[in-house]
Amino acid sequence: MRLADRDIDMLPLIASGLSDKQIASVLGLSPATVSTYVRDLLVKSGAVNRAHLVALTFMAGVLLPGDGRAPVWSGVRHLPWPLT
Repeated sequence: MRLADRDIDMLPLIASGLSDKQIASVLGLSPATVSTYVRDLLVKSGAVNRAHLVALTFMAGVLLPGDGRAPVWSGVRHLPWPLT
């Protein structure tokens, strides 16, 4: 499965347990757009839900444990942690 840049941006946020609204705020997107990206990620990966998606990405080495607050991926740009 090839991950687009936006997928790479979203995966650590999804894995951190953020809602679509919170992800939208971080990335400057609408919640509806985030929902579409999440749905597409689920379809692309074959995951049945967000938790399964996160598990698959960790098992595949796409996401790695970060500093305890957010998982990281080698191509992820700086994320504002903690969110306020």
